[in-house]
Amino acid sequence: MSLDETIREQLVRARRGQGLFRRRVLDFEPVCRITGLATPNLLIASHIKPWRACGTAAERLDGANGLMLAPHADFLFDRGLLGFESDGRPLFSSQLTDSGQTRDASCAAPPT
Repeated sequence: MSLDETIREQLVRARRGQGLFRRRVLDFEPVCRITGLATPNLLIASHIKPWRACGTAAERLDGANGLMLAPHADFLFDRGLLGFESDGRPLFSSQLTDSGQTRDASCAAPPT
C-alpha cells in the first residue's frame, strides 16, 4: 500500500467515524443549545474535548463528548470564543464585544 493509499484510507475511516459521532451527539442533544435550531442537516457535531486530544477511538466517537451547534456557534466554539458553564449556560469571550466598531445595519438587532 502506498502512502497516498494509506492517507486515503485514514480519511475514509475518519469520515465514517464523523458520521457515527454525529449520530451519537444527536442522540444526546438534538438542537443547538445557543440558537435552538433543530434542523439536523443545518447543525454541526462539535467535539467538546478536541479530536486530536482524545486518547482512544472510543473517546473520539463518544456522543457525550459533543455538542450540536449552528455553524456560527461552532465557529466561535472552535476558536475558544464561546464556551459553556457546567450547567450548560453559554460563556462568550470578551473578545466578541464590538468595542466601538461600526456595525452593519443589516446585522443589527431589530428594534423592540
